[in-house]
Amino acid sequence: MRLPLRRSSVRCATGRASLATSAGFVPVIALIRLGFGAGILARPDLTARLLGVDRVTARRTSWLASLVGIREVTLAVGTLDAVRRGPAAAVPWLLAQAMSDGGDAVAFLGAAARGHVRTSAAVGLAALSLSGMAAELAAAREVLATRRPS
Repeated sequence: MRLPLRRSSVRCATGRASLATSAGFVPVIALIRLGFGAGILARPDLTARLLGVDRVTARRTSWLASLVGIREVTLAVGTLDAVRRGPAAAVPWLLAQAMSDGGDAVAFLGAAARGHVRTSAAVGLAALSLSGMAAELAAAREVLATRRPS
């Protein structure tokens, strides 16, 4: 079932963006990132294993994945904290997330091109990263658009 929602017509009683708009989706984006970061920290070898890296190498390099997990948690917590101060405060955090996700996509595809990881998994994770980047850029654009006088 498809709901007939138009981004520009959905507002809550206070005039702030609702969750149906990109701007209202900012905390959700941050919570999704927090979940990914926590998952990576809990199982730092899992991403490498999904990419087809052997178990021993994945275990030996799990500390690198932990760095990524910490980055994800930091971006999420920073975004959530910024949202408390108002949507505009979250824009730099959204842009940082978008750059991070774009960089992840490049890294996944580069590793696949060099034959270091399974191509299908790298393409899937790159697509996931690029979809996150698109959502973050859309949310930042929406927040900035709602700040402009009509």
